[in-house]
Amino acid sequence: MTSTPSTPITPSATASTLRSASLLRSRFSSQRLQLVLALLCLAAGLRAANIDRLDVWLDEAHTVLTATSPRGILAALHSDTNPPLYFYIMKLWIHLFGLSALAIRSFSLLAGIGTIAALGLWLRESGASWRTAAWTMALATVAPLQIHYSQEARSYSLACLLLTLSLWTFTRAANRGSVLAWSLHGLTVVASFYTHNLLVPIAAGFWMAAALGSIRSRKQWRAMILTYLAIALAAIPEFLLLFNQAGGSGGMAWIRPIWLATPPALAIPRSLEVLGLGGDMPTTLLWPSLPGMLHVLAIALTAILLIAAFWPAQKPQPNASVESHSDDGHSHRWLPVIFTLWPLLFLFLYSIFKTPIYVLARYDVLAQPAYLALLGAGLARLTAPSATRWRTPVVAGGLIAAAAFALMLLSLYARWNLTLSEQLTRFTHRGEYLQMAGSPDDLIICTGLEASGVLYQAQLRGFPARVISFPRETLLHPGWFLSNEALIAQHDQWPAEAAAACQLASTLNAKRLWIIEDAAAWNMPSDLANFTPRQALTALLESTAKQLGYHERPDNPVNRQTEAAMHIMCLER
Repeated sequence: MTSTPSTPITPSATASTLRSASLLRSRFSSQRLQLVLALLCLAAGLRAANIDRLDVWLDEAHTVLTATSPRGILAALHSDTNPPLYFYIMKLWIHLFGLSALAIRSFSLLAGIGTIAALGLWLRESGASWRTAAWTMALATVAPLQIHYSQEARSYSLACLLLTLSLWTFTRAANRGSVLAWSLHGLTVVASFYTHNLLVPIAAGFWMAAALGSIRSRKQWRAMILTYLAIALAAIPEFLLLFNQAGGSGGMAWIRPIWLATPPALAIPRSLEVLGLGGDMPTTLLWPSLPGMLHVLAIALTAILLIAAFWPAQKPQPNASVESHSDDGHSHRWLPVIFTLWPLLFLFLYSIFKTPIYVLARYDVLAQPAYLALLGAGLARLTAPSATRWRTPVVAGGLIAAAAFALMLLSLYARWNLTLSEQLTRFTHRGEYLQMAGSPDDLIICTGLEASGVLYQAQLRGFPARVISFPRETLLHPGWFLSNEALIAQHDQWPAEAAAACQLASTLNAKRLWIIEDAAAWNMPSDLANFTPRQALTALLESTAKQLGYHERPDNPVNRQTEAAMHIMCLER
């Protein structure tokens, strides 16, 4: 039996093969880059769409007032619960781009887009497959909660970005061990501490990951210890501010009734539901929940993705492509799990043993970047059936992926078609009216939580306004005082404070006294016995002003009708 002679491998054949492989890799990398750019462009479009449709609300107005405070940002934050970095950034941002809703929200938009890119960097550095990274970035692109905070002038979008960058730099430092890599991790962690107070305890997750195998050598342990000693030193001013805020503010009291209604036992499962496909978004976000069976489908699809993410991987075949199998064996496999569960568990434990701070779709958003990585891993498994022991036809995986994204897009569509109530546009309408009908000599008394919105509108429109708040403590921050209506009812100093507020108008020689009614006092019942404490406060101020000789203008019934529709009362003496 004669043997067939083998074809000799010539240098020219080898060079040709190498050139072909290089061209293939270049084309593959180019396609990946195009996909990433397409996702980032889509993310920008979804976040920019209707970004200024909703009125600037209380907390956003407070962002502007803090960033532009004549007392200085640090002084303004002593009665707050937020670190200063975001407000310093907003101070510069407002100086560059102005005070419009689009301007003050656009920084959060950019941070939201950056989070998507940072997710891809982190997952690729951690050893995850390109498919996992791509699916995770796609989920983050259309995730309703990520879009919500990318359209709000608050620090949550920046906090998610910095947390994701911290995950990337930690993984990079653990992999490479260079001084530069650890320094970058230290910088991102310090920046996150100065952005959101909850990122301080959440950083303990890096030590959990290190203990579970992300850090393997003594040299790396020494580098991590030195890095976190430097972080602790750099964060001392933030720790001091946090200590002062914790001792001097009552700004978390508003959370207790929401916490009790969650209910607490279901807090973490409900967060996982909201942070996933968003089947039941809380009404506090003004985001309509998916109806009926779609809600059930969202929960079921999220469960399928999580099961797929944790399903044991098939051992890679010899000569198999690195991209063709999952990355279950790498040393950073615990990071997505830790940074999904630890933020939620900390919120839960603190709320149980200290004071409630757990609000669905609020502070738990810090768990979402890692949670999306788990869901992205599930999608990667389902769309690559040969990589798992659980054989799933490609068509079935594609249908599951299509259904998941369709649910998110339906949620976005519902948000864009939300009918805006009069309460949701009250600050803009009041600002327009006060600019037209008001005078710099007038005194504006805002009841309840309305002062920050009125002051923001005054800054935005450039008209001088003398504004005080009743009760006066509510001027410091929305929700500081009026979160506990039972406490309001117990105090007996309100008549004297109401009289002092009205008499201030005479002291200042104010031509008119404007009373801006608390939104919680709209549609007050006719029977005084049925007033809520906040409604009673508004009624008390109005009746006190009339007892002191103020009266509504009888000469302009058209304006009186307009003011009544806006829940504004204009009084003269």
